[in-house]
Amino acid sequence: MTLAEVLARLPAELRQWGIVYGPALLRMAGDELTQCLLFIGAKDDEKAFAMIVHKMTETELVAEMETLGDVNDTETAAVAARRSAAFDVAKALVSILLTLAVGL
Repeated sequence: MTLAEVLARLPAELRQWGIVYGPALLRMAGDELTQCLLFIGAKDDEKAFAMIVHKMTETELVAEMETLGDVNDTETAAVAARRSAAFDVAKALVSILLTLAVGL
């Protein structure tokens, strides 16, 4: 499955996350995707995210860190934005992972 195929299957509001995390998820083997879904299902988002980050290239990591750094205007705003982004990312990851699982 290609990134374009994954993006085409995602709802429009989740495609931005598919662009960011889709390439790393496509680098995962089937058992890794399953484990990532299990971590998300167990509400262990940190382990799931760590698995994905380990599959990201240096360029992808730098771009994502710059995006997260842009949120740091105030502590309260940063915390709220990170929580909101974390929820959006979790929804997108589940959608992407399920798309990949069906496509395997």
